[in-house]
Formats: sequence, structure tokens, C-alpha cells
Amino acid sequence: MHISLLLVVPNNAQIAERDYDATLDDVRSILFDVCQKFDVQSRFVVSGFGQTTWPVAVDTDLPLLLEQLPESIAAVEKSMATNLDFYEQGLERTLSFVPIAPYYEVTCHSATSWQPAPFHETIGRLELLRILKVILFEFLRALETLSPHALGHPWIVEWLQPCNNSRP
Repeated sequence: MHISLLLVVPNNAQIAERDYDATLDDVRSILFDVCQKFDVQSRFVVSGFGQTTWPVAVDTDLPLLLEQLPESIAAVEKSMATNLDFYEQGLERTLSFVPIAPYYEVTCHSATSWQPAPFHETIGRLELLRILKVILFEFLRALETLSPHALGHPWIVEWLQPCNNSRP
């Protein structure tokens, strides 16, 4: 299993501060707004379970992963089980992480006709933690460039709360 992220922010790109409607929006609205602004040269790569490159995209699948990332980082830091859901239509896969010290057994579940082969892979706990933190901090670096005001938005602050003391 491999997950990596390289975000390219277009020159002089900024996201104008906007008011979000608390009844219609949540942190996902901010994540989607930001992910729409990344340059086409940005790369979000997921692979494993018999597929060299999963069909993921920065503008649709990345925000869904990001929404789950702080809680998953906190779980891995505590050696607890966690899931990452790639639930965008057409992809519909879930990675389940179960700690078996010093590793995690990762199981891929598919809700489509594609089936993983193998169904299980292992990854070291520290390597998994590094991968997840690098993705989060790559996003936060880009967010700071695109929308510095968003870093202080209450939804972003709350979203980051589970992993506040994390470093890549």
C-alpha cells in the first residue's frame, strides 16, 4: 500500500474568504473549495492491493481522504484500529487498519466489481504514521498559501483537533 501527495499551488492563487452556511456546509466544504484550486500538476497517488495506481483525483477523492485524516492519525498514534474510506462513486473502497505490533494489517474492501488481490497487506506503524502526517502537512502547507484565513476557521481548527501535536 502506498499513498502520496504533491500539491502544486498556481502562482498568485488565493481563495477569497467566504461565509459558509452552517446549515448547508461543514469542514468538507472548505476542503473541497481548496482542493479545486490546485494546479493540474498536483499528484495524489494511491496504490496497492494488486493495482499499481488507483483512479483517484485531487479535486474529488483527496478532500474525502483529508476529512478522515486527523482522526486516523490520532488512532495510529495510539496504536488503535482505523479506516480510510474512499467512498467517491466508482472507487468505493475502504482500507481497514488493524494494529498487530509493530505493524498494521491493512485490508481493502471494495464495493465495486474490482476486487483487491491480495486483500491484506502489512505496513509498519511508524511508516503508516509518517505517510498520513506527510499528506496532512502537505495539505496544510498548500492551504496556508491558498487561504491563510482558512487555517483559523473554527471548522478547520476543530477538524485538526485530534492530531494537534502531530509532526511529520
